[in-house]
Amino acid sequence: MLLLNISSILSVTTYQQTAFPFIGGSKSGKQRIDHYFWETEKISTYKHTRNGLIGEDYSSKLSAWLANGSLSAREIYWEIKSFEKEKKKNQSTYWLVFELIWRDFFKYISLKHGNKIFKIGGILDKNYNWNTDKKKLPAPIFHYIDGGADDEVTLRRNTSSFDDCDLIPNILASVGKPDLSTTIFGRKIDMPIFLSPTAMQRLYHPEGDKASARAAEKFGTFYSMSTMANSSIEEISNISSGPKLFQLYVHKDKSITDDLLDRCKRSGFDGMCLTVDTLVAGNREKDHTLKKTINSLEKAKDQKQIWRK
Repeated sequence: MLLLNISSILSVTTYQQTAFPFIGGSKSGKQRIDHYFWETEKISTYKHTRNGLIGEDYSSKLSAWLANGSLSAREIYWEIKSFEKEKKKNQSTYWLVFELIWRDFFKYISLKHGNKIFKIGGILDKNYNWNTDKKKLPAPIFHYIDGGADDEVTLRRNTSSFDDCDLIPNILASVGKPDLSTTIFGRKIDMPIFLSPTAMQRLYHPEGDKASARAAEKFGTFYSMSTMANSSIEEISNISSGPKLFQLYVHKDKSITDDLLDRCKRSGFDGMCLTVDTLVAGNREKDHTLKKTINSLEKAKDQKQIWRK
């Protein structure tokens, strides 16, 4: 339970960097309606400005009053109807009504189904097939990306573990200028996520690691380079000044490992991702099955040529 002194409530000041000065209560909510509907008639351009974030004239900004109960969807609906009757009726007034209904629908769904709305399987607990179009990639490449080792138990567990992750809101925090930055290896990055090392990226995109490195630099986060990348350490260093990690296998030939470490140091990499769980290569059963299938098809093709002769 949150306890507040009445005098402290009355003396609340608006955060200086807020995108929209907000004061709660039904009175200020109605003042916002008067301003947005009748004084400026901004509601008539709602459809074209509703996705704007910064500034008082973008979107209706009624969500805060709806969220804390100071305004009701029904109250806003009848105000829209009055505006349509006295001023004008267009797609913008329709869209605000539509999104009020949409908002209440999602509110109902969230109350009924709880955290299921955030799960991959959704409220139906459905197992969706997220596979991409196999026709766009050769089978060996597709299964290299999509498959796992043995019976793929670990692959399924890793995927399903994301179902246990929830986004928990930080209540009563300023949203004027969100700061998602954090620091890793002494480098500040703009978001608490970074690109993990992925081998042989040019198998499925012509730019491969170069595109990933540029994207990571653009969004202010780490790019991680695989030992099995299609680009060299020096090539990545030349095109990206952003923070970089290098994924390292410890080779039996120590000179290979030493050479990779020296090149990363000279090229300005910030840290290493040491792989310690690959003493032997994974037994990728799909690859074995695919290889046998391809061999059988090749033999059948050869036999067909013989028959034609």
